[in-house]
Amino acid sequence: MVETTSLLMTDTVIVPTLPPIGHSLAPALASQLRDYLQLLARSMKPNSLRALITDLLAFETFCLAENFPLLPTTQAAVRAYLRRRHQTGVKANTISRAFSHIGQIHEAMDLPNPCRHRFITAELKALRRHDAPTGQATALRFTDLQRWTEAIAHDTLPATLRNRALVWLGYDGLLRVSELIAVELSWLETQADGSALLYLPAAVNKNSEDAYLYVTPTTLTYLEAWCQSANIREGRLFRSWQLDGSLRPSLHASSANEIIQAVGRQLGLTGVSSHSLRIGADQDLMELGESLVAIMVAGRWKDSKMPAHYGRKVTAAQSAMARLAQKQGR
Repeated sequence: MVETTSLLMTDTVIVPTLPPIGHSLAPALASQLRDYLQLLARSMKPNSLRALITDLLAFETFCLAENFPLLPTTQAAVRAYLRRRHQTGVKANTISRAFSHIGQIHEAMDLPNPCRHRFITAELKALRRHDAPTGQATALRFTDLQRWTEAIAHDTLPATLRNRALVWLGYDGLLRVSELIAVELSWLETQADGSALLYLPAAVNKNSEDAYLYVTPTTLTYLEAWCQSANIREGRLFRSWQLDGSLRPSLHASSANEIIQAVGRQLGLTGVSSHSLRIGADQDLMELGESLVAIMVAGRWKDSKMPAHYGRKVTAAQSAMARLAQKQGR
């Protein structure tokens, strides 16, 4: 039986192994792949690395099952893989990430990149046209969060205190879920007026720069209540529980997503997702009259496209025609 490269991942490092699983790579190619993945483990952000490895594992599994070569693969294999993913309900925009990673590995190893083939690009374009337009997630705005907070005011269960602190910190900092679950207690710096500054290191911040974010005095009291109830004195701020009732060292992204979606359900809102806190804060800032530049800084966007997109309903309500209609009394 021959050997091929299987890609395994722990929370922090890539662990390449060579189990006997069907299609083989030449020893030199297997060694080159392993070296490249180990380099990525040292140079990429954990979430980006996790996404790449997940995509490669899925493609490797498909190639083995369908008798396609893994490296170098063929344009027929990539087209078949794209179609298979799409048939299972995966949207083309998500599939395009795998498409990009497959091409990246081929080019890194000086192999012909099948993803540059015009058949492949045409296939991906066809899948995108097939997908229904994706709607924007429902915003969770300040008034929504106020209503929710009032509804849970008498609930002192630790999980409720955690959820309240997580949601309000996410809103204050316009934090992405990947950033929110990574926050550590030591990153909070209390200020004299009762507010706090949250340090977000470049390794966590999606735009790869160190940042300081404002945390309101109210949100800080929610954070303190949660930490006191769970006896958190160091490490990750948000955590889940083991079956025996002890705290885990962190909170998984899927759990944070579910917490935010549960807020939407409790408010009777549909379409709430992990982006809803950022969208809500963006729209509140827009309504306040803050400039796009100021909103970009607050949300750590590198260009104005997304904050403008999130706030388009607010800007429509404040448009020149809206002001004209108000002056005309209609």
